[in-house]
Amino acid sequence: MYPSDPREPFAASVPYKKAYTEDSLAARRAWTEEKTQRDLSALDGRTPGDAAIFKGNIEGHIGFVQIPIGVAGPILILGEHAQGHFYVPLATTEGALVASCSRGARAVTESGGASVRVVKDQMMRAPMFTFESLIDSVAFVAWVERHEANIRSVAESQSRIAKLLDISPINLGDIVCLQLSYFTGDAYGANMVMKCSWAVCQYIRTEFPRETGITPMDWYIDSQMGAEKKVNAMTYSTSLRGKRVVAEVHLKRDVMNRILRVSPEDLFEALVAGVGPNIASVSIGCNVNFANAVAAIFAATGQDVASVPESAQGQLSFRLEADGMYFGVMMPGVVVATVGGGTGLPSQRACLEMMACYGTGKAKKLAEIVAVTAMCLDLSTYSAIAADHFVQAHERLGRNRPRTGQLVPPPGFKSS
Repeated sequence: MYPSDPREPFAASVPYKKAYTEDSLAARRAWTEEKTQRDLSALDGRTPGDAAIFKGNIEGHIGFVQIPIGVAGPILILGEHAQGHFYVPLATTEGALVASCSRGARAVTESGGASVRVVKDQMMRAPMFTFESLIDSVAFVAWVERHEANIRSVAESQSRIAKLLDISPINLGDIVCLQLSYFTGDAYGANMVMKCSWAVCQYIRTEFPRETGITPMDWYIDSQMGAEKKVNAMTYSTSLRGKRVVAEVHLKRDVMNRILRVSPEDLFEALVAGVGPNIASVSIGCNVNFANAVAAIFAATGQDVASVPESAQGQLSFRLEADGMYFGVMMPGVVVATVGGGTGLPSQRACLEMMACYGTGKAKKLAEIVAVTAMCLDLSTYSAIAADHFVQAHERLGRNRPRTGQLVPPPGFKSS
């Protein structure tokens, strides 16, 4: 039964990885169908489905762009929602990405699997109100705090799913941004919370002036404090948008040496050395390439790819252990859905079903898979950098045309 029991032996890896023929492509898809017990015929690239099904997903529809989909894994995941061996669909045109992710997945799996949990889950909108003076804005904040119960009732009357978790008025002088944080179930919820927030604004526009005699100069359904689809410190520190996910693995020394071709000490030294440059670049978070894994999964599964910047934020944690290394990740705002949006279109649904992630009750499961996949990719990528086989791997698997077949050192180069 898929996903397999975590106690089962290491699952099989994807076959025919280096074969690029119609027959091998079909054989890999058939193999994946057998392993995941799902119908993946929608991924053949030839049957996009009736044009009418795309209503609500696109305007001015003229056709399709085909993005190749590869399968990484298996990854042994020991989550609260994702449990077992998973084969993860990655839609990408970047050579070496799927192979690197699979290498990291193998190291994680043979080390006993990755533990992962979703520790926070909400979606935030921030309507904005402007006033003639800061005195009026302070009065508005006090009024909102007294009327939280009514505001919550108005918001939740607009949706059978949305629950208003928190109301936080942020005073910026003569402007107040009203942070409204919702639970949106298994949907992304952008339109859902916008509708709820609009109803709240209508309530405020009527009741606040009536009770106080103060009328806002203007109001806007959303402000830049909403931070949607942006890398931002607010989401990083508070997880007001998306799912905050933490994951970890205890890597075994022999697995690192055999699969990642790097010792725990060498990888640790490389990771420590990178902290200073990361600080110097004033980056938010510290990771190698979470965005690669996030973007590839999002494109495959019908997520809003514009949410990659906020969803791919995060940081690594690491330390040496007696027989290997601890490696962990924290991703503060993974914005994923398993219902609504593009998730129900044929190929996107097939990719979700490949991971048993389509439908209600599955969004947290998908978020756990995203975080562990990002961890696998970062683990493999930084190992390649630390052991100096990063360039060689991309020369062999990447997009170079024409292929030379061999990396040739420059004249006069002497190996150390």
